[in-house]
Amino acid sequence: MYDVVGFDVDGVLRRSRREIWHCVIQVLAHFRIPKCNWPTYGQFWCHYSEPYIAMWRRYGVTASEHEIVGEYTRFGGRDLSSPLYHDATGVVKKLVARGSLLTVVSASPEENIRMCLRGPHNSGIEGRFTTIIGQAYEKAGVLRRLREQFAREYGARSFAYVGDIASDMEAAQTAEWDGIAHAANHCAVCTLNGSPFVYRITRLRQLLPLSPPR
Repeated sequence: MYDVVGFDVDGVLRRSRREIWHCVIQVLAHFRIPKCNWPTYGQFWCHYSEPYIAMWRRYGVTASEHEIVGEYTRFGGRDLSSPLYHDATGVVKKLVARGSLLTVVSASPEENIRMCLRGPHNSGIEGRFTTIIGQAYEKAGVLRRLREQFAREYGARSFAYVGDIASDMEAAQTAEWDGIAHAANHCAVCTLNGSPFVYRITRLRQLLPLSPPR
């Protein structure tokens, strides 16, 4: 068991990959990028990477990062209908019952995250998380600060971060968290290729028996 388990949201707790792709297409249309440059769903996820600005430049968007993030947040805030993965609520409750501290570190806006976690079908799991940090565009630094905070305030000694893309695993490694790769489908496997994860899971419930490797 890990003392602290951190989660990304989209593609990890929430089944929202198609929603994200739709938002990206809307942003590309807003900035008048020709349709011939728009990626299909498979193309987008098989080549997805962070930092975000590099991805947008690859598609031909020349606007500032501030403008891009503003438009993406505007479009992304319209549709929060994607559900959590079916086992997410149960896994969150079981981890807390076993004594793990939970946190969210995500690039999504914090209010969007909270709305998803307090939704009518999620049994109010928002309150199960010790911290919720949104718009975390530099995750390694955020995870490093959280590691220091949890160690100082709670005596935590083992840390795991669950993400679904290579840069999540790289950020975890940089911040000295064990990276757990959530590869729920083929496109997720593509985005994790070559990343430094400690464990790879295909269902969130597979988190429950995991402990730091010896």
